[in-house]
Amino acid sequence: MNLFWSKRRVPDPQSLKRVLVANPFGMGDVLFMTPFIRTLKDHGVREIDFLLGSRTRELLETNPHVGQVFEWDKSRLKGVLKSWQQLKKLALLFWRIRNNRYQVLVDFSLSSHYPWLAWLIFRIPVRIGFNFKGRDFFLTHSFDLSRGYTGKPVAQFYLDFVRLFGIEAVQKRLDFFLTAEDRQNADAILERLGIRGGRAFLAMAPGGGESWGLDARLKRWPVEY
Repeated sequence: MNLFWSKRRVPDPQSLKRVLVANPFGMGDVLFMTPFIRTLKDHGVREIDFLLGSRTRELLETNPHVGQVFEWDKSRLKGVLKSWQQLKKLALLFWRIRNNRYQVLVDFSLSSHYPWLAWLIFRIPVRIGFNFKGRDFFLTHSFDLSRGYTGKPVAQFYLDFVRLFGIEAVQKRLDFFLTAEDRQNADAILERLGIRGGRAFLAMAPGGGESWGLDARLKRWPVEY
């Protein structure tokens, strides 16, 4: 915990009207948040909104525990100052977030950017996140992550945050809600592939990791595997 901000207290879940959760990473990281989201809702938090990258919005669109979803790709910030329209769009986004008067920010980004924005612009009094490489200065409460995600699943690291709200962290499944149309489309695809009648099958995605750029190879299985 950063002592500079340590006098703030995490509100009781039933008194919380709005919480903002920030996670700029990919699909897996967003799904890892779902046990945390469900637990807060089960304990009385009224509205949980999200600040995500543009690649993951669809994962939460059908989640009944999710309120508003804001998109912001921090990597595009460099071009904002060159375009009045982009600057205007960013200003409107930040104004909307600030106007929601969030009581708590939960930051899974591992950076100092979102807590800094929450303190300076969004005016969110309680800011929770990980202390990763000493980047917790603008957080009011933090969990040490000096060794990275080791010893247990990432989803459990995320779920541990509920303890700051006075809630016992109980392991829960990941949530991914499908619509009837989603299921019908999936059935049609499987039928074209000759998979019918609820037969078990194995699906593999050996690629991925494009967002890692030059390090994408770290997210891919070698051919010999």
